[in-house]
This record gives sequence, C-alpha cells and structure tokens, in this order.
Amino acid sequence: MNVAYFAVRKTPPMMFSGGSSRKSGQKKSIQDLRKKHGQFWREARESARLTQQEVAAVLGYKSGQFISNVESGRCRFPESQLPKLQKLYALKAAAILEVVLEEEEWALRQAFGLD
Repeated sequence: MNVAYFAVRKTPPMMFSGGSSRKSGQKKSIQDLRKKHGQFWREARESARLTQQEVAAVLGYKSGQFISNVESGRCRFPESQLPKLQKLYALKAAAILEVVLEEEEWALRQAFGLD
C-alpha cells in the first residue's frame, strides 16, 4: 500500500490478515474496507484536533452523526466534500485518492467477477 495513504499515521498501516486477498485466498468485504477507511478518517480528524461536530459544521451538516457514520464504516464522504476534508485535515491529495480508489477498485473487481 502506498505510504502516502497513511500521511497522518505514526504507526505502520493495518493490513488484512494474509496481506492481499488475491495472494491468500481471503476476500476483503466492502465492510472491511469501509471500517479501515473509517479508521483513516477518524485518525485524520483526531490528528487535526477536531471534534465530529466541528467537522460536520464545516461540511454543512447539522450534527456530527454523519461523520460518526463515516468513521464507523457505515458510509463514505461524498466526493464533493473531499477537497474540504483535505484542507481541514491537512492531508495530501494522494492519501485521499488511495482511500477512494481502493474502494472503487474493489467494486469494479466485484462487477467484473475478478475476485
């Protein structure tokens, strides 16, 4: 995995058991990916020393519930919010691209029956 993905992390990246699903025969689920990505967003927010409510206000949400949902892996941020999050969390664009593209690759692999 690209190191830029973990721009806000101080520890090595969390890997799925056995590494890549194609090598080990274990399949990642969309829930696994969203939980991993939720952890990324939570750590980015915490590194920026912001609350869920503060982030929600900047993004135009009335409460922090949506931020909580993203961080717990229930959903993801709309692409239109990603540039705001990049600035708010002081992230590199490559880190955000890695998160978004990993989930898109998973969906496409499922659609084409590649996994």
